[in-house]
Amino acid sequence: MQLTLKNILPTYFEQSRKQNSGIWGKDLHFSNGDFIKIVAPSGTGKTSLIHFLYRMRIDFEGSIFYDNKPLKHFTNEEIANLRKNQLSVVLQDMRLFG
Repeated sequence: MQLTLKNILPTYFEQSRKQNSGIWGKDLHFSNGDFIKIVAPSGTGKTSLIHFLYRMRIDFEGSIFYDNKPLKHFTNEEIANLRKNQLSVVLQDMRLFG
């Protein structure tokens, strides 16, 4: 699987955020097996990015592609399969488990 981000920016961020970001406003490509670690200060959009990748939110500019297919063209079933089989998220908050 290949993940491509093209000029992504949350609609609630100013365009100037693109200047100092490693993700916002960039064209990025990630391939199957890549390990991606995102570390950034609070309020910079880490959770928003995960929500965009999972299509839990769509309030962004730009495009997200999985294997060259635009995320906005995925059916709900395809999104569910993507989440189940291809895309994993490890959350920081360890209070998820007793």
